[in-house]
Amino acid sequence: MKKDPKPLEELYQSKEDPYGIKSSQAHARRMNEIGAFLDEDAPFLRALDVGCGEGCVTAHLAMYVDTMTVGIDVSGTAIKRAVHSYDQDSEFVEGDFIEYKPRRKFDLVIATGVVDCFLGRIDKFTDAVGRCLKKRGGRLLVSHVKSTSDGDGYLKRLCASGFKAVRSAEFMCGGSVHSIHLLKQA
Repeated sequence: MKKDPKPLEELYQSKEDPYGIKSSQAHARRMNEIGAFLDEDAPFLRALDVGCGEGCVTAHLAMYVDTMTVGIDVSGTAIKRAVHSYDQDSEFVEGDFIEYKPRRKFDLVIATGVVDCFLGRIDKFTDAVGRCLKKRGGRLLVSHVKSTSDGDGYLKRLCASGFKAVRSAEFMCGGSVHSIHLLKQA
């Protein structure tokens, strides 16, 4: 079952920064937590931000990456805004991550706040991560609000499909409990 990009496209067409990320203290906190996780393994050569939206997380990743950060999103409007805001530091691709075929593998694939989009097709998500991630030393970082997803059930499915948890944590952010997990291919 392919995810319909139309609702996301309509959301991004309705207003700039529809999730309020650019001015959000919760987003800044989430980026600090993600940064703490990445510090131990950085620098990465190449990183991919799945569901990058307007590119805020992708731009933040640049400080942990030596060569290239790429963001992918199904919303053409969001990608155009990302290119306009961050084009000198990152590459942005309009498309469905499940179908994405990179020219070169990534050291890091990150999915923040988009796990819910893949719950009905987690097997295809893990296949896509496997296609994009380096086999040796590659990392997958997943972060989400626990109340909006299946708890951490998706984490068990990722581990069952060939990933091993390296580090996990929870933190309060914007009145919600967030989970963050760093995984590697087993």
